[in-house]
Amino acid sequence: MKNGEQNDIPPPPYPKADAKKKWGKFFIKLGLGVVIGGLLGFGYYQIVGCPTGGCTLTSSPEITTGYGMLLGAVASISA
Repeated sequence: MKNGEQNDIPPPPYPKADAKKKWGKFFIKLGLGVVIGGLLGFGYYQIVGCPTGGCTLTSSPEITTGYGMLLGAVASISA
């Protein structure tokens, strides 16, 4: 190539942009898993919950929703 001529070949894609897209998709998927898991956990508390307080996992909505969020996060990461 002579001086002053432009190269018609585009540069290869930059890995940083691909990594940002990959991490963005990961966090969106993780966030959706946490939200859906929390909703399912709260729904489980409403339907199956333990009114007497004797059941450790289903006696309070916070615990059941927290476990649902945790399971949703794990499921979204492994999928």
